[in-house]
Amino acid sequence: MNYKLTLLIILSASLILGIIYIIIIPPWQSPDEPTHFEYVKVLAEGAPPWAPQPRPDLQKTIIASLDQHDYWRWVGVNRPSPLPTTFRESPFLFAAPTQIGKNPPLYYLLASLVLRVSGGRSVEAQLYRLRALSLLFTVLTVWVVWGCAREIFGSSSPFCPAAAAITALLPQFMVVGTSVSPDPLINLFGAVAVYLALRFQRTGFTFSRILIILFWYGIALLVSYKCLILCLALPGVLLIHLLFQRDRVLSLKRLFIWAGLVLAGILLAYSGLVWNFPGIARVFIIRVNIFSTTLSTYLSGEAHFPMEYWHW
Repeated sequence: MNYKLTLLIILSASLILGIIYIIIIPPWQSPDEPTHFEYVKVLAEGAPPWAPQPRPDLQKTIIASLDQHDYWRWVGVNRPSPLPTTFRESPFLFAAPTQIGKNPPLYYLLASLVLRVSGGRSVEAQLYRLRALSLLFTVLTVWVVWGCAREIFGSSSPFCPAAAAITALLPQFMVVGTSVSPDPLINLFGAVAVYLALRFQRTGFTFSRILIILFWYGIALLVSYKCLILCLALPGVLLIHLLFQRDRVLSLKRLFIWAGLVLAGILLAYSGLVWNFPGIARVFIIRVNIFSTTLSTYLSGEAHFPMEYWHW
């Protein structure tokens, strides 16, 4: 079968599967959707992306919608009476009452453009529009996964449709991939970063190509702190490439030079971010502190969740 036709079939099937997920998952039931939606809506109504603030009036509207769609029963808590007016006062939501100040703003800024186009509709209609945007990112991710397999095995390999199809059929991937969340977009950015590394590994790394990867990675950091996981993968790809060169000593020297330049560039970029947008820089400081605390807890052998954490 023609590989382009196979790719089209898989992408179409992914789209249909995603639409099914969007329909069958009740409103607000994907992870943290109420708080992600609030962040998008705040920016859609004109708040500056570098200094947004939670909106209690908007939270009250969302909570009324949660109640209308039986949110409390689905998450396994008793219906509050009277209804709370903020997320911080709400059962289940109080543990993570807002995404504002916790996540970088790029996804929320892009998603807010969708709400600006479809303004004046109910919060539920806007929720489903944002889910559709996430599905677009997810289908594109499946396409990029195909491309990654093609770089490794060749365009005619059966591993290409297998990799794309397995990705699309992962329930966790599709649940999050059809939710209001930065995760579908960061999945796409991460997949593209891996694709670029694989392609440049095959065609040859150059300084300009490394800058392309770093530029893409820098944009990804403004989508989600989760792309920091690539900090471990991308240098490894570069190291493997350089070690396979004929003159390993020269290759290692180049590696150290490039690593120094990259590190200096990252520090310069971070300094500029702190100077101009301290609110955004604060997000990464908070996340790194959380990561270090979690890692130290894990290494000490206390790798268990609190008793009240997702007990259902």
